[in-house]
Amino acid sequence: MVETLDEFDPGKPANANRAPFKEITLKDGGLTDSEARTWSGDTLMDLDRYQALKMTLKTIAGSEYLFIEAGGFSSKNPPGWQSPLMVMKQK
Repeated sequence: MVETLDEFDPGKPANANRAPFKEITLKDGGLTDSEARTWSGDTLMDLDRYQALKMTLKTIAGSEYLFIEAGGFSSKNPPGWQSPLMVMKQK
């Protein structure tokens, strides 16, 4: 996971310990490999946690990476807080 898109370096291993899931398959019609997650456009709906997570696809050095907000939204977070990003490489 990374704090921002610009922080990601494909040459450095990332810490995935806090990620709510380790992989995802986006299927046609907004389906995924989990009944608890659906997607539309650039938004992944996590129905277990009642969250709408922004997704961003970015090509870096010829490989495609999907950045997905990790969630953790709460009124306890300070103003300006942003969700960390899970980074997934397309197989």
